[in-house]
Amino acid sequence: PRLTHSPLQEKLATRAEEHHGRDHARQRTEDTSPYVNGVLFGFDPTRPIDEQLEGWAAIDDPDPASMAEMGYAGRAWLKQEQRHMGDDA
Repeated sequence: PRLTHSPLQEKLATRAEEHHGRDHARQRTEDTSPYVNGVLFGFDPTRPIDEQLEGWAAIDDPDPASMAEMGYAGRAWLKQEQRHMGDDA
């Protein structure tokens, strides 16, 4: 078998490197500014995705029916981020 990348591969690899660098920097700071993960696909990381793409909506706390529908992904909403656990984490 052979793998032949399209011309898009180079652009995606470059974006992935930028994304990785930005994530790495954010993990090492207390930067809590808004951030949209769709930057890899050309979206502005500082504007909510629902302002950039018709049909998308941001949900901070999904309702119980949505949580049940999401299965394992819904359980992730219930997990508390380490930075919000306090000093005993």
